[in-house]
Amino acid sequence: MLICRARRWTPRGPKTGVNALNETHWTIEYDCGIDHVPSSIQNDLSDQLQEIGRSLPEIHSASPFWESMRRSGLRLEIDEWEFGYRLDEQAERLVILYAVRRGNGSDGERRSR
Repeated sequence: MLICRARRWTPRGPKTGVNALNETHWTIEYDCGIDHVPSSIQNDLSDQLQEIGRSLPEIHSASPFWESMRRSGLRLEIDEWEFGYRLDEQAERLVILYAVRRGNGSDGERRSR
C-alpha cells in the first residue's frame, strides 16, 4: 500500500458538548497518486475532507451510520474530478483510494490507484 501523503490535523473552532469523541483527530491519507490533480482541486478536496473529519466525532459510536460506512464505497465529486475514499473508524482515518477525472473530452478518463 502506497501512502502518498498523510497529515494529521486538529479541528478548529470551539468544541460542542462534553463528549470525549470531540477529542478525536482524523488523519487524511492518500493510497493513490494525486500529483496529476490541479492544486485548486487538491485544496478543495482537503477542505471537504477536513469538514467531514470534523463532523465524524459528533456521531455516536452506536449509530447505524458507522455500520453503513464500513460497507459503503464513498466518493467526493469536485468539478470534473471524482475521489473514492473510505472511513477507517478504528484507526480514525479517511483514506483516499482513487482520483479520476471525469470528462467528455478526447483524453478520456485518468485514474490513479
